[in-house]
Amino acid sequence: MGKLFQKMYIGNPNKPDLTKEKVASQTRLQLFFTVIQVRGGKLILLNALYSLFLIPTLFLTYIMLVVNQDFSMQGLVPFIYMYFPCFLIAMPGTLGFTNVLHRWANDEHAWIGADFWEGIKKNWKQGLIVTIINYFVLLLLIYCTWFWGQLAVQNEGEVFQFLGYIRYIIMGLIIVYFLVHLYIFPMMVRYKLTIKEIYKYSFLLAFRCFLGSVACVLGLAIYLVLIYLLFVNIPDPIFFLLFFVFMVTLPYLAVYVYMGSAFDKYVYLELKE
Repeated sequence: MGKLFQKMYIGNPNKPDLTKEKVASQTRLQLFFTVIQVRGGKLILLNALYSLFLIPTLFLTYIMLVVNQDFSMQGLVPFIYMYFPCFLIAMPGTLGFTNVLHRWANDEHAWIGADFWEGIKKNWKQGLIVTIINYFVLLLLIYCTWFWGQLAVQNEGEVFQFLGYIRYIIMGLIIVYFLVHLYIFPMMVRYKLTIKEIYKYSFLLAFRCFLGSVACVLGLAIYLVLIYLLFVNIPDPIFFLLFFVFMVTLPYLAVYVYMGSAFDKYVYLELKE
């Protein structure tokens, strides 16, 4: 048992570490599988640690998707409000998770314990502010989408029908929100930036790498849909939690491996120590 936990924490001594020369000769897809091969046990351990911060979010999501299953606006509103404290609880874990996984995805050294805590300690103030901003911006966009849609449905006339198209513009803004959000936490933990600069450079990078950003968001969305379909057919809360403990790392590893190439190519900012 001791050897098992030793391998999970420091890795398999029989597997060589990645080198800069080896990484440079690999495609990003090859690097993704190399990181899984070299750090497989540590990825599971990191995932398990992050899952502790996600327990309230996962529990609420399970109730919403599997137990409640009311996807009308009236049914979703209570859950939307209840997600706010869940996001605040998950925020420190997201900082630590991002700090460690983003380093691994760029072939940089990171300890699960020390660097996870370092990501929280150095960024929790910005993380708190960004989480509050992101939540209320998303809440406003969701409400506006519903409001303009209802306005068009409940009123007759070409003017109201035209105003109803505003909701599609707002839905486009929601997509922009997720494209920008993709880069916010990696930017925060990696570079020395103010809140304003984090949003500015995340926005610029999201559209400078537009196709890659869309592919990442679409991939994460498909992953969430697959999770929903899985748990509708297997409504077991224990299985729901264990799935996240072992699997949530993989899609984000793929995103951060891609993101590393985008940062190397387009970002010239001072790194955090």
